[in-house]
Amino acid sequence: MVDTADKKCRSDVIFVLVESESDTRVNFEKMKSFVSDLISTLDVNTRVGVVCYGADVGEYFNLSAHSSLAAITSAISSFTSPDDDVRFGRTLTNRVLVHVRTVMLTGAAGDRPAVRNVVVIVTGETFDNTTDTQVCTLCR
Repeated sequence: MVDTADKKCRSDVIFVLVESESDTRVNFEKMKSFVSDLISTLDVNTRVGVVCYGADVGEYFNLSAHSSLAAITSAISSFTSPDDDVRFGRTLTNRVLVHVRTVMLTGAAGDRPAVRNVVVIVTGETFDNTTDTQVCTLCR
């Protein structure tokens, strides 16, 4: 077990669930389950945010939205499958990274300035434009 008094354990983690036209409702449920399982292993000093993304930003919650693992996993389980939603379509991952950086990783959304930020992208797709994705990732 990780010593929770160790400040090196503190992180602000954003999980990006990328939904695309090739993802099915079953795959979306698998992504939610995977992220929930992973979150259950995180240190107590970790804040978590989650965003669903396809062609547009879908459901999400910020780092400050939930203070317990149970509340976080409950919020993830309530996310609905995109089904025929407008979010299906061409996935532009660089756009969600801009949203994460400019909306979710801000002080107003619960980002802590002295704590490292981690963004985990969960997808069944390959990236169309790796250059845009790299640039957005390095913009901080």
